[in-house]
Amino acid sequence: GVPASVHLVAGEPRGLRIRGQENLLPYLVLSERGDKLEIEVKDGYRLDPTEPLEITITLPALHELALAGVANGELRGFKGEVLVLSVAGVGDIIADGLELDRLEGNIAGAGSLDLGNSTARAVELNIAGSGDVLGAELKGREVEVNIAGSGDVEVRAQERLKVGIAGSGSVSYWGDPVLQSEIAGSGEVSRQGS
Repeated sequence: GVPASVHLVAGEPRGLRIRGQENLLPYLVLSERGDKLEIEVKDGYRLDPTEPLEITITLPALHELALAGVANGELRGFKGEVLVLSVAGVGDIIADGLELDRLEGNIAGAGSLDLGNSTARAVELNIAGSGDVLGAELKGREVEVNIAGSGDVEVRAQERLKVGIAGSGSVSYWGDPVLQSEIAGSGEVSRQGS
C-alpha cells in the first residue's frame, strides 16, 4: 500500500492532486481501468516518507474505496446506489454526509471506519480481526453486522438488525429494530438507546 492520506471530494470537474516529498512521486504508479483508479508503489520499491502523502481526488460518483496498509481515507457528500468501503491493515476511513441505497463496510485487521452522519437503506458491516466501526450517527434501515474476532461496532438501525459474532466482538446499537443475533464465543450485543 501507499502510505498516504486520501481525501475524496464529491464534485466536478474530476481532478487528482498529490502532495508530498518530491523525490517519492516518481515511484507512484497511477492506473485507470474503466471507472477504477489505482494508486500503487512501483514493483520492487517500498516508500517510507517522513510524512504521509496527501492525495485529493475530486469525482462526481464513488462506488468503492479500498485502502491497504497504513493509508487513511476521508470522504464526504457522496450519493448513489452502492458504496463499498474496505480497509486491510491498520488504516482508517472517515466518511460523512453519505446518502446511499446500500453501504458495505469491510475491515480486515485493526483498521477503523467512522461513518459519520450518513444515511443508507441497507448497511452491511464485516470485521475480520480487531477493527472498529463508529456508526452511531449513521441512519440505516436494515443493518447486518458480522464480526470474526474482537472487533467493535456502534450502529443505529431503524427496522432490522442482524448480528453474527464469532469471537469476543461487540455490537452496541441505537434504535428499535427487530434484532436477530447469533453469537459463538464471548461476544455481546447491547442496546444503547433509541
